[in-house]
Amino acid sequence: MIKLFLNVAALCVVSLSCFGQERLTIVAGNLKSNSGKAVVNLFRQQDDIPEKPFRTGTAKIVNGQAIIGFENLPIGYYAAILFHDENSNDVVDHRFGFPNEPMGFSNNWRLSLFSGMPTFEKLKFEFRESGSYAIMIR
Repeated sequence: MIKLFLNVAALCVVSLSCFGQERLTIVAGNLKSNSGKAVVNLFRQQDDIPEKPFRTGTAKIVNGQAIIGFENLPIGYYAAILFHDENSNDVVDHRFGFPNEPMGFSNNWRLSLFSGMPTFEKLKFEFRESGSYAIMIR
């Protein structure tokens, strides 16, 4: 019986899915060029949006699309902000206080003069199992 328990425990540790750990793949689309890189900042409810992401992922852009993976992610609610880091300096550049690099947001939210700042409630989506989530640059 103990041997069976140890085998099951070892299998859970190896797969991590027994503990609610999954893979989230963000498919970033509508990127205008292949220059620079795509960056996705992932947030939990307690994180400071947009300043302090829970995790950040980057990927090369190919044919206007990038695929960013987040491994061993706990099941739950998240918010994501995508930006096309055209000059690969790892930050969203601004001009006159507004983002100067193309951006996209989870939950199909759009930044505008009247939208206010992004918040967790505006951007949240439920992550229940391994799979893909699309975010488009708008």
